Amino acid sequence: PYMYMPSVAGGLGINEFEEGLVGGILAIGAAIGAIGAGRPSDCNGRRHNILLPALVFVGGTIGCTVAPNIWVLYLFRFVLGLAVGGASAVVPVFLAELAPYEIRGSLSGRNELMVVGGQLAAFIVNALIGNVWGEHDGVWRWMFAICTLPAIGLFVGMLRVPESPRW
Repeated sequence: PYMYMPSVAGGLGINEFEEGLVGGILAIGAAIGAIGAGRPSDCNGRRHNILLPALVFVGGTIGCTVAPNIWVLYLFRFVLGLAVGGASAVVPVFLAELAPYEIRGSLSGRNELMVVGGQLAAFIVNALIGNVWGEHDGVWRWMFAICTLPAIGLFVGMLRVPESPRW
């Protein structure tokens, strides 16, 4: 999730390097999560390995929301990265296995469009929150708290989706 970084810096008293690491550590976790997602997905099924990152998204965002210091925030940003990487590796495979041959490519393209659309929505919502309540020290915590809503939606939505027939 995109954050209003001056608010985090003021709220936790961090410097610019630490501020950059808050953003960058998610990418490190995502790389590791993507590498590690394939085998469990093959063993446990795609649906299961989308439900699990959805729960990790919820837990990670709650952990970031209540982080008392920068080290806890680093930990939960890394955990969020694991979920991002795991979902990024498994969801396209799941969609490709569910989709009929004729629409498989367009469905995968729509997935990427939705990912980028979600990033845009997060940026817009956080910009609005930052502009309206940006003077409050804890506004970044609200930005993280709102991120639990799509994660909960993903989990609840996946409960009704069948397992991939090709798995």
